[in-house]
Amino acid sequence: MKKQAFNYISFFLVIVFMIILLFNQRSIQTITFFPIDEDTAFDQATTSLSLEAHEQDKPLKWKTHSKSDRISYLRQDVSLLFGNGKLKGVKSQWVDHADIINMEERLTSNKNILWEAISFHYGELQNAGTDITSVQDMSYDYLYIIPSSNRGLIAFQKPLVPYKQRAQKDIDLMVKGNLLNHWHKLATHFNVSLEDYQLIPFTNLFKYSHTPLPNMTTSETNRIIGQLWEGVYKNYIVPATKTKNMQLTGLEPIVLLDKNQTHILVLFELNNKKDMLIQRI
Repeated sequence: MKKQAFNYISFFLVIVFMIILLFNQRSIQTITFFPIDEDTAFDQATTSLSLEAHEQDKPLKWKTHSKSDRISYLRQDVSLLFGNGKLKGVKSQWVDHADIINMEERLTSNKNILWEAISFHYGELQNAGTDITSVQDMSYDYLYIIPSSNRGLIAFQKPLVPYKQRAQKDIDLMVKGNLLNHWHKLATHFNVSLEDYQLIPFTNLFKYSHTPLPNMTTSETNRIIGQLWEGVYKNYIVPATKTKNMQLTGLEPIVLLDKNQTHILVLFELNNKKDMLIQRI
């Protein structure tokens, strides 16, 4: 009798342990690439940056929105914000059995700054009797903010007057110079010859949402982009979200596409820690 009771208790504890384990695994936010579902797409996938001058403390609005054309088993959006090439913010949200995700945040803004935000929109699809598939998209926005004549701030994307054109040129030269210097230092640190790669600034990845990478098919590009975000999420975004008080340090990562098309590298530095991701093509 005691042995039977012991067996029941042991069985019960094993079941409880398995439930806790499965729950914990499910609670860990991940992005996992699965084959693209050709019959599913995002109806809407946008990232927007805007200046709301009346909000003096936090005038910059950073917003993302996405809607898939069907309910996903798991929906997830991730967005990265850079100011003059420096990582300034990371947002991530996931929802079970949903099609829509909205994220919004307001931030302070310096003068003479280029804001850029890139987002990855993802859905995991599970159909009865079939393999797991996924749907993905990317979106991007940018905004220049400079001082106005009344000591306030003004924002623009396309400079239509000379003083805005001069401001944009100065900001672009500064940002480009800082990033190139940083990427060369990372390449030297990891003993990587940049001449062997095509350089793709991380915020430029959105250009390959619906356009293939050089000398690759759309299918190959979707797989590469999905797997790239999977690695970046695990090794860059998750550690960034765990940074105390979001006091982030680091510049925009660089994606290196091997000219022989055998692999891709992602070089970055986050909170004074350098890292390199390697992805076989």
